[in-house]
Amino acid sequence: MTQNRRWTLRAPVDGVRLPTEADFNLEICPVDAPAAGEVLVRAIYLSMDPYMRGRISPARNYSAGVAAGQLMTGRAVAEVIDSRLAGFAPGDIVTGELGWQEIGLMRPPTVRKVDCTQAPMASALGLLGLPGLTAYFALLDLGLPRPGDTVLVTAASGAVGSAVGQIARLAGCRTIAVAGSAAKIAYCLDELRYEAAIDYRSEPDLTAAIGRLAPRGIDVFFDSAGGSVHQAVLPHLAVHARVVICGVMSQYNPIAQSQPSVYNLRHLLVSRAQVKGFLAHDFEHRFDEGRSRLGQWLREGALHCRETISQGIEQAPAALHALLTGDNVGKQLVQVAQEPR
Repeated sequence: MTQNRRWTLRAPVDGVRLPTEADFNLEICPVDAPAAGEVLVRAIYLSMDPYMRGRISPARNYSAGVAAGQLMTGRAVAEVIDSRLAGFAPGDIVTGELGWQEIGLMRPPTVRKVDCTQAPMASALGLLGLPGLTAYFALLDLGLPRPGDTVLVTAASGAVGSAVGQIARLAGCRTIAVAGSAAKIAYCLDELRYEAAIDYRSEPDLTAAIGRLAPRGIDVFFDSAGGSVHQAVLPHLAVHARVVICGVMSQYNPIAQSQPSVYNLRHLLVSRAQVKGFLAHDFEHRFDEGRSRLGQWLREGALHCRETISQGIEQAPAALHALLTGDNVGKQLVQVAQEPR
């Protein structure tokens, strides 16, 4: 393996539109040998995640962005080809920061082994990766669900939302999903076992629909959407509700870019709600705890996951675009090589 294909960013993409393939370059470059403390890997699955939109924007973000000409950032599941890192050997399956490329280097602190005997390989980027860990810590540590609580989840069919709803149900809560198509609503009800669901794109009065499904109010509002959906939920917050801001998917949309995320603070005042933003890396020191518990639930059949998988490194920009427009269900991946037998 002497040549590598990788996607680099042409230039930062401002907030007036969503990224397309034209914003990236597919390059061919030589393969670097690993230095001490590194592993050379062959990518199997690339992870597509909403945070990537912020990384290619010129706007201020919580982490450094991707500059023009740089490799597009991202995590992957990969097979070790060569190792100069103690404890790692050729043939090991690992996950970590790799970027959008077929072959590359991983290093601590992100690289770790994947035990494929405990869960499907792809789950290391989904339910047992950052989406599942986000759902676990954001809901349990910030949302503080109690038995009997009503938990409403936006983007409920996505990689994070699908896990949130299931974990809330395990905590004894009543769950309401908000998603954006009939197929996603069916997935939420039939597979994820949400107790109720609303299609925000077809519902003529979203605020009224939420009121009908939650007449005693929303105790935990887990929001990955922002925008008008966020606004429709605020009037229905229960007293001392917990609002977890996990993402603002709707505000990646150019139409919503200039809209404020909260129109009326009175709802928060009246409900005495607690609002917290969440970043998974704040809980990095507890990731092993989260993966252990999520893995146990997965093996017991208490949690289910689904992936939308695009085939080939060529599909990476289109897969990101599909994620940002809500065309995927569950975790969005790009498969760039076959899983080893």
